[in-house]
Amino acid sequence: MKYLFRKEENIVVEDKFGDDLLYETLSTPCKAFKNVARTFALQPGELYYNVLFNIDEMKMKGILEYQRYCNKALWDEMLSGFLDKADDVDRTEVERAVGIVMFATATVLIWSELPRYTSIASVLIRRIEEHLPNFCDILQCKFDSGFSVIDKVAIQKSIVDYLESDRNISAEIEQTWEELIYSTTPSIRHDDTNEYDAPYLRIAHGKKTSMIIVLESMYKAGWIVDANGRALTNRDEAINYIMDKVFGEPDNNIAQLVNAAKDLTRNKDGIERYFNELMSASKKK
Repeated sequence: MKYLFRKEENIVVEDKFGDDLLYETLSTPCKAFKNVARTFALQPGELYYNVLFNIDEMKMKGILEYQRYCNKALWDEMLSGFLDKADDVDRTEVERAVGIVMFATATVLIWSELPRYTSIASVLIRRIEEHLPNFCDILQCKFDSGFSVIDKVAIQKSIVDYLESDRNISAEIEQTWEELIYSTTPSIRHDDTNEYDAPYLRIAHGKKTSMIIVLESMYKAGWIVDANGRALTNRDEAINYIMDKVFGEPDNNIAQLVNAAKDLTRNKDGIERYFNELMSASKKK
């Protein structure tokens, strides 16, 4: 069985947030789906993080911008990010995992009973139905059983308090992961040479495929050459070298990831979507 997070990453989330009311609430339906999966499933900490990540993005982007994002790109980006972590698995189970996260996010927003958030929940549910017809009925049954065993007044208050706060739990989790990496990585920087032990850098969560697409374009454009300045002749080898030496994330399935990303974007904005994100970021001061 494949999962999104490493064992130690899941332990960190459970240790720090396992007593959180929302974590407990999401655990029941999450475990129900995990019990019937064969090759890929979400664990409670993974579902909790991804739901909070979606909500934190919504709080950061604002209601209208996030609603457009849900309509345009959320499904594809989540699926791409999940596939980064899950090779040799049943793609349908990965798609269902994306549906579970989106439905859980919608459920949390519905439970807030605040109209400005429930409107986004409707968009999320429509997107699931477009990709996985009839799956929402199964999801509703599982999530109803989970929410039936908790204090509904308490969970609603907890959700509203979080939505109206400046707190960013997904960022807190990521910070804890970084601390975990640093605590297990000896001598990050050498004081005498001011050089770092590789790999010092990491690719942001869910951005591995995006990074590979950008690197492939740089390869095709001739921006990357060998040590003698000559053109490279093996795309996958070149990209995998960068992924290994710079980010510590070697991947022998470069071709598969590139093709999957192209499939995801073929009927959307094309691969330009990745570069539009970079262009938008470059304009920020």
